[in-house]
Amino acid sequence: MYGQERFKTSTRLLKLSTSQFRRQYKSGAVYHGEFDGNKRAGKGLFKWPNGACYDGEYMDNKRHGKGRQYFADGSSYDGDFVQDLRHGFGQLTWPDGEVSLT
Repeated sequence: MYGQERFKTSTRLLKLSTSQFRRQYKSGAVYHGEFDGNKRAGKGLFKWPNGACYDGEYMDNKRHGKGRQYFADGSSYDGDFVQDLRHGFGQLTWPDGEVSLT
């Protein structure tokens, strides 16, 4: 559900500066960050309509590098991503504040 979503068409792409853009998708999701061509690349923040979001690094339209995923239930994962999947060491924080190292 929080992995790579396939968005073929956006409703609007707004250039905020030479490297910062804001794209709003038809699903209601919003991305604010850097692009390489027409793909998310560099640092950015992606928000899903259900309140979940990812704040971190992208490469080739996928979560890749350091980042933090916030889930709709209030939990979060802080760590590394490779090709849109959690990878290596990370920290999962549950809604009650309990922390698990992965």
